[in-house]
Amino acid sequence: MNSKDFLKKTLEKAISQEKVNNIGFAIVGTSNMGDSSGKYGYYFPLFMSKKEADSIDKKMGGEGECHMHTFEEYPDMLFYMPNSSSNHGMDLLPLGIPVMPAPHPAKKDLLKKTLKAALAQNLKDVRENILTTPNLDQKVDVDNTVEVDDSPNETGCPCCGRVGGKPTRCSDCLAKAIQQVETGGLGDDTIVGGVRGCNSCGDKGKSCGPHQIQKRYITDACEACPEICAKEGGVEAVKRRIHDPCPQKADETAEDCCKAKVALGEKLIDCYNKRYNNRPGFSCNCKNKDPQGKECCSCEEIAKRHQGGFRGPCKDTAARRTYWNKVKSIMSARCPECTNCMG
Repeated sequence: MNSKDFLKKTLEKAISQEKVNNIGFAIVGTSNMGDSSGKYGYYFPLFMSKKEADSIDKKMGGEGECHMHTFEEYPDMLFYMPNSSSNHGMDLLPLGIPVMPAPHPAKKDLLKKTLKAALAQNLKDVRENILTTPNLDQKVDVDNTVEVDDSPNETGCPCCGRVGGKPTRCSDCLAKAIQQVETGGLGDDTIVGGVRGCNSCGDKGKSCGPHQIQKRYITDACEACPEICAKEGGVEAVKRRIHDPCPQKADETAEDCCKAKVALGEKLIDCYNKRYNNRPGFSCNCKNKDPQGKECCSCEEIAKRHQGGFRGPCKDTAARRTYWNKVKSIMSARCPECTNCMG
């Protein structure tokens, strides 16, 4: 059975068994068709049949027509999107919309499990969100956790930290997933310079920026990576860069300022974890090991430390499990090879 037939059969069976309405799904990938060709990001809502997409388009206020999409990551497969929607190559995905994992010849059981779990979670609230909001800019607070297989494979557990200060595929994927969980669900009124949540502060003003970072967090991160903070002008300068609204300088645009916040935030996540990993006598070092048996930090450990402080990976709470599941769900679509063998 080819990938297209398998995915279509799995979707139909999942809908039948779970008795849920198919409100569509998202794909994160690179388009190779039409005006969006070459553009990477989220595409939604998509459907496996033209009939479904036409029907949804009509309910969204359109003329009952759709357009086709193909992606490099899904060879020989055709998807349909209602014409009332133009969510092509988006950087962020509204909460509650399931993401279809990329086909993998050795992971049919995982794909089936993931699709069923994703479809089962999209009930009336999310359906109404899609049908009544053509541009899908209305966010809903729905936990869109998708369970994936955690068992080790032949490559062992991935290490999510940077190597020599430079990002790896997994560290970059993790940072972007954390950003989406922290501020990806905020309204469009928070978009500054093309970055959602750029100037937003939560926790009563304590956590700011796209990754929602506190000043104490920055202090600790700079202790681990003094060269990075020195380049920015010192610890206090880094705090101002993350916490002050953009634009911050007379000669910079809001876009440049917010992009700088994102890039700096990604570095701080790694530095903060570095500050509290493998410290002599510290009881909450990372327990993960790479394929060669060397200790390193998994994506789960870094994410929980970001959310719960320096002891985050060692104090298991419902909030931290929920947080990690959201991060993991995003990573399972963006970089499935980085979500094996967590924790």
